[in-house]
Amino acid sequence: MSVDKKYKVLIADDESIFREAMKCSFSWNEYDCFVCGEAQNGEDALEQIGRLCPDIILVDINMPFINGLLFIEKAREIMPDLIFVIISGYSEFNYAKEAIRLGVTAYLLKPIDENGLAAVLKQAVKLLEERSQDRAEKESLRAAVSEQYLSSQRKNEILIAGQRRKLSKIIELLETIYTYDLDGRNDPECRLLVSVDLMKLLGELLEQETSRKYSSEKIFNPFITLLYRLEMNSIPDYIIELYRNQLIFLYKKSMSVSIQKAIAYIHDHFQEPELSVDCIAEKVYLNYYHLCSQFKKETGMTVNYYLMNIRMFQSVIYLVSGKSIETTAIEVGIPDAKYFSKCFKKVFGVSPRVLR
Repeated sequence: MSVDKKYKVLIADDESIFREAMKCSFSWNEYDCFVCGEAQNGEDALEQIGRLCPDIILVDINMPFINGLLFIEKAREIMPDLIFVIISGYSEFNYAKEAIRLGVTAYLLKPIDENGLAAVLKQAVKLLEERSQDRAEKESLRAAVSEQYLSSQRKNEILIAGQRRKLSKIIELLETIYTYDLDGRNDPECRLLVSVDLMKLLGELLEQETSRKYSSEKIFNPFITLLYRLEMNSIPDYIIELYRNQLIFLYKKSMSVSIQKAIAYIHDHFQEPELSVDCIAEKVYLNYYHLCSQFKKETGMTVNYYLMNIRMFQSVIYLVSGKSIETTAIEVGIPDAKYFSKCFKKVFGVSPRVLR
């Protein structure tokens, strides 16, 4: 087993005494694991999956709101590779049969036998390490393929444009990559590989601007999830708008003071349904028409378009974390779920249900 990799375990059970006993009485460290969190019901567990990204979940079948089996189905939609171990006081054949259908790794009966749990963890960790090695091999192959179409020179050009805070130059380079470097290829896999690499490059731009370490997996997983659900011809626009979404706020210091304030105000208040261009103009002491003209000149997009861009990309994060369409709509400032879905499809070309 790995000596430095620790796998995250989430315990989902409505009995607090059982959860506490599981955390304290078992030597998780011996099996390269640690308990990253606990949940008292299925809804709570779904929310924590998006936040904690566990590797293994111990889940009771009988939980309030969402039972264990339904929870596993929903959780697989969020993270398909999760390893599930059912813990239950019931040994009925129907439960076991359904667990097999859902691809559950093991079915343990309460009270939990320590040796049985140890054997299951060894099996789970072995599977996780095999997957990790497989991913590393695929990543090496993927990098070799991607390098044919996203050269080191092109990457450096984007990084240099980022150092100079030239967003328009970055956008120009992205358009060149999709139209010229890919040479009009209609190869979905190639386009996806390059797009994922561009997301990683965006992480490097964020790092050089903020001096913070950004994990591409943690930050961009929701956006990668959506990427793989888009129509191929929608991907270039999607990546370009993702760059705009992430970089305009960071590069705002290179813009006029009024536009800096407008961008900051939009970020702070996009969740408010009543937010409008008039309201923003009033807050930054510009008249409506001057704000619209200056904002377009300095950012390359209209105020309304930027506001919608912020709302839609934030909604991707909420949806992938397990929030409902209705809740997501409210939290991004569009309380009408039908209108929100219409906006989402207009921006990304797919329904928000593809993330649910």
